[in-house]
Amino acid sequence: FFVYRHIMLLRARAPSNSLPRLFCRFSSSQAAPKVITEVKGNVLWIGLNRPEKKNAMDADMLLALNDAYTRIAQDPAVRVGLVYTTSDTFTSGLDLPAIAPVFASPRRALKLLPWGRGRVDPFGAFGRPCPKPVVLAVSGACFTSGLEMALAADIVIADRTARFAQMETSRGIIPF
Repeated sequence: FFVYRHIMLLRARAPSNSLPRLFCRFSSSQAAPKVITEVKGNVLWIGLNRPEKKNAMDADMLLALNDAYTRIAQDPAVRVGLVYTTSDTFTSGLDLPAIAPVFASPRRALKLLPWGRGRVDPFGAFGRPCPKPVVLAVSGACFTSGLEMALAADIVIADRTARFAQMETSRGIIPF
């Protein structure tokens, strides 16, 4: 509750365009980054920004999340990470057509998942966990990899539209 209240106070004091938005729609261009990171005070805001694919995670997005979580751990000015969506869907999970070729080869998958080399694993499955608190602000669908991020987070704030599901097992896929 304290973190949520603090975030709402920050948003109330700041101009409407100066902080990332929680629980709202945001239009983005094709050239926009898939993961937006911005430090505000002692908070690293991490925005999932692939609305055209319902924030489905491809290799670039997984690496960007890995970089952002590692930054939380390594940056002494950052005390907490806040992961949010810039659209009405937190994440629809993995972008299977884009990610399947990567995971088809164990060597390629290990290169994609560098969490064993001193980096932080956003999903809490392979590498070290984030030593600082991570808060997820969930709006809309939070499927598969998003649910795994939520399980690895310290605090999850969900609005009334939030829906959680682990769908890998119904498709014969082993979750992270």
